[in-house]
Amino acid sequence: MTESLRWLRLSEGALQRDELSPLLGDRRAQTNVIVARCEYVLGHWDKALVSAHSALDLAADESQLWITAQAHAISAMVHAGRGNFDVADRHIKRGNQIAAVVPTVDAVGMTTCARAALAEVKGDSEAVIAELAVLTRGGGDHLPGSHSLFFWPTLVAARLDRGDRAGAESELAALIDSARRRCLDFRMQIHWLNARIAGLDGDSTRADVEYAAAVESETTDQLVLDRAAMRRDYGMFLRANRRRRAATEQFAIARRVLSDAGAFPYLRAVDSTITGGAGIPESADPDSALSILTDRERDVVVLAADGQTNKEIAAGLYVSVKAVEYHLGNAYAKLGVHSRRDLKGVVHRK
Repeated sequence: MTESLRWLRLSEGALQRDELSPLLGDRRAQTNVIVARCEYVLGHWDKALVSAHSALDLAADESQLWITAQAHAISAMVHAGRGNFDVADRHIKRGNQIAAVVPTVDAVGMTTCARAALAEVKGDSEAVIAELAVLTRGGGDHLPGSHSLFFWPTLVAARLDRGDRAGAESELAALIDSARRRCLDFRMQIHWLNARIAGLDGDSTRADVEYAAAVESETTDQLVLDRAAMRRDYGMFLRANRRRRAATEQFAIARRVLSDAGAFPYLRAVDSTITGGAGIPESADPDSALSILTDRERDVVVLAADGQTNKEIAAGLYVSVKAVEYHLGNAYAKLGVHSRRDLKGVVHRK
């Protein structure tokens, strides 16, 4: 995933310089939406929003509506993961409208995943199952889209949450087969979910082995929410087996992964697990400081805080340097800051 993202960034730069236009035409919107998907998976959610916003701007004409639907879906998933449910719902409704007009596999699939993501963060496992089961249904040579594969572990976990052991095992077997046929690495998720199933059987030995294998198989290329869920569940398993020090370590890793992404509803859920629901500290939401900015101002701020120059930001957002200076000035005034160092403190305050 990281290597794919690096390649896409290079391709995006070439498109900005029109080096590939004679061969590919205007693929900037498509490139941005793929970058946004990668950034979402990796947990770079601020950057995912930047790329999704660029895709929306670039895919304004009707010939690229299917890309617009995906950009709305990715925006919805980020906002849902950060607890901005009203904003997420608006993006989902727009994505649904577009997918109904242009029902491509990617448009329909991504909007479905966005609805499932909102249901998951609200703790509605029944709705998660209802949404995602449609995407993974099939047989024979049927292979779900890559977007569906990344959410398949969420479906298995939701079935386990509902006590549907048979359904979970069936979905997990299908996931293993599809991942193998697509040559995708889902070992961490497979070991994690097998550990949960072993736990249901009361087989602590097998569960321990599976959780250890999940940790060994974990990479930063895997869906950030899966990584955090695995660590949280491992911590719960260790605590239940009176290995409190090891459990604390797993909870701490889960918290760090979620905090880095800004997935604060999930972070508060981990805190609730740790404390048993009593005296849970309210985690500061990094989105709260940036919520007063427009989408474009926020995009400029995120990229500036990441160390990009005004010229680089302008190229990445397909706007003029003067436009960047204008939005940056407005952001400075609204946030009450005076330098890029101050901006970095606002954006990365966790």
